[in-house]
Amino acid sequence: MTITPSNGPAPAGQPDSTFHPAPRFRINYHDRISLILTLVVTAVALLAGLALRGAVESRMKLYRMPTGLTLQYPDTWRLNTADAANGIVSMQDSAAQRFATTLELGILKVDASARDGEALAFAANQLALNRGRDLTAFKVFGITPGQMVKGLPGASSSFVYVSDTGDVLQDALPVVVLGDDVLVRQGGTVYVFTALSTEDNHALASSQLKTFVDSAQLP
Repeated sequence: MTITPSNGPAPAGQPDSTFHPAPRFRINYHDRISLILTLVVTAVALLAGLALRGAVESRMKLYRMPTGLTLQYPDTWRLNTADAANGIVSMQDSAAQRFATTLELGILKVDASARDGEALAFAANQLALNRGRDLTAFKVFGITPGQMVKGLPGASSSFVYVSDTGDVLQDALPVVVLGDDVLVRQGGTVYVFTALSTEDNHALASSQLKTFVDSAQLP
């Protein structure tokens, strides 16, 4: 006598060893095409937005300081010349979120007879003292001397601080700001080119700082 295993449910109290194949989900042809088109449209829109912002920011404006120094900056940025007579001008990108990415030029007077390293160190220390007095949680990451910038003796430094100036139209929580300086010594003057940004915008701000320094024409 041949006994054929039953495919029915297991008796009560015993595990069910019957094989149950997993359900299969299939995307029909039209849904697949629709999904692909959606992904393509999204990618094209993203690339178009980046290209548009790049094209807009590639258009530059010129500003000539009272000292004769000429600066270039994106024409969509806001220019602040309130302290130009004191050798300070800044430009802000109003499109940046939470904290407006800022490019700034400051001018410090040094002893024209001092060695380059001494003059640049004096300028860097003066910047640190001023910022430590005026900014919250200010800290210098490091200073790199012995550089040549625009064919002149230079140095670079980086720092961080907390901006607690809230914007009524944006989140008023404090923002951690990363700063980068490029210092250029010309006789009795040290020009300080600075970029300020959030961590999210830091890579772009570093590139913008390089363009800012390269395009500047010293008197």
